[in-house]
Amino acid sequence: MQSYQKACGEVIERHGGHISQYHGDGMEVYFGWPAAREDSAESAVRAGLEVVDAVTSIGGLERLSVRVGICTGIVVISETGYGDPSIPSAAVGDTPYIAARLQTFARSNSVVIAESTDRLVRARFEREGIGAAEFERHRGTGIRVSSEARPRGL
Repeated sequence: MQSYQKACGEVIERHGGHISQYHGDGMEVYFGWPAAREDSAESAVRAGLEVVDAVTSIGGLERLSVRVGICTGIVVISETGYGDPSIPSAAVGDTPYIAARLQTFARSNSVVIAESTDRLVRARFEREGIGAAEFERHRGTGIRVSSEARPRGL
């Protein structure tokens, strides 16, 4: 678990992300906080793709796999635990809820993004359409998702 958290943490930090809290073998990560950045959505997608590479490179008896969900939107974040992932900060809003649900649609070792993120990064990444998903909180309204494949030009 330490190798996994270290590998992910290094990638996330390099791309300007903040690990809010660990959820067992998962983690909640924010980009664009505590300081907003114009390229936060792109940084999140690049970090997600690199997390997949980093996790699949970890040696051991069994190969690890990872699924990443990314959603861009407005949240309210408390400053409890600022800078320390063992003391959770709280993000309130649909964005973290949707990101957590999106990762359940991801194939092993892939990144799934919400349409809100897709609109901001589509010029920089190749995407494979998945369609719409329905979440309990949003019954009757489809949330469009896309599977992130790779940066454009590769």
